[in-house]
Amino acid sequence: MARLLRAGVPATEALRTLVAAVRGDRGGLRQALLALLDRSAAGETLAGAMERFPGIFAATDVAVLRAAEQVGQPAQGFESISTRLEVALAVNQGLRAAVRLPLFLAAGSILTGPLPNLLLHPEASYLRQVRGPLIELLVVALVLLRGVPGLWRFFGASALAASLSRLFYPVLWRLPLLGGVYLSHLRGMFCRVLSRNLSHGLTPQQALDLAVATCADPVARARRDVIVQGVRAGRDLPTMLVKAGLADPDDLVLLCASERAGLLDVALMTAAERSAGRMRHGISRVRFLFNLALAAALLLVIGRGAWHMYQSTIQSMEQTLRNVVDGGTQASQIDTLLRMIEEWVPILTPNR
Repeated sequence: MARLLRAGVPATEALRTLVAAVRGDRGGLRQALLALLDRSAAGETLAGAMERFPGIFAATDVAVLRAAEQVGQPAQGFESISTRLEVALAVNQGLRAAVRLPLFLAAGSILTGPLPNLLLHPEASYLRQVRGPLIELLVVALVLLRGVPGLWRFFGASALAASLSRLFYPVLWRLPLLGGVYLSHLRGMFCRVLSRNLSHGLTPQQALDLAVATCADPVARARRDVIVQGVRAGRDLPTMLVKAGLADPDDLVLLCASERAGLLDVALMTAAERSAGRMRHGISRVRFLFNLALAAALLLVIGRGAWHMYQSTIQSMEQTLRNVVDGGTQASQIDTLLRMIEEWVPILTPNR
């Protein structure tokens, strides 16, 4: 939509093009586009028409487009929305990949865990031992991969979610590791959108408003007024961005020098790429710590199984010895006992 509008195509013609490009009715998108086409032809703004379909167009995206339409830049509004959706999709895919790995390892440990016990007790039922844990793991996987995103979409637009977000995001900004990853993600998206807004001719005030609205972060919205007041008081924009936490302090020199050279939009895109690199590095650290904890948990489970097998073997040997002492043991059982002693004697204690 942004590319069509920027090429000079009227909004109604752009919507007709999109309707023709949609194959089938994916989640009601085609019907929503047809309704947007009708309301746009009737003179309603695109943001007002999109607001009638909260299941498809998020309230944040509607607010971004409304702000862009007020300054006569709907194409830039759609481009900002596209940037936010692309970043959100990449983060979503990364989170799903991070969740799938421990689920796969947990399933493997459940399937292989009963094997040592089966070697000692062949009469035990393998399916009975793995069925319950596998069902529990399946429930956890469905909750993580389907339930949590579904609840987020259901409650995301509610007043309760807005109240909780005002409490949650300030805490997230201060977390030592996860907070750093989130701030890198936020700064990268903010700088990228702000750079594109400035490169397309928007004033700094308009570009800043659209970038803050795109981030959908209540802390960033609250600090937007601090940035505006500082710029009006004669402070340069990069300094105020760093002071507000929307740009990394390591990029301050680059941004200040580029602003004096008239290349602030280029420097902001460079800062966005740097923030993306910091986010990837932070995610790698989080994943390493998570995998380390998972490996420790798996070793604990394996060690517990080995210890259980050791205890079962010792008990079986003791029972056979008692039978020998009682005189009720056949020669074949004594041979079995001797083989077990030969296998386990290196790790048995001297008194055993």
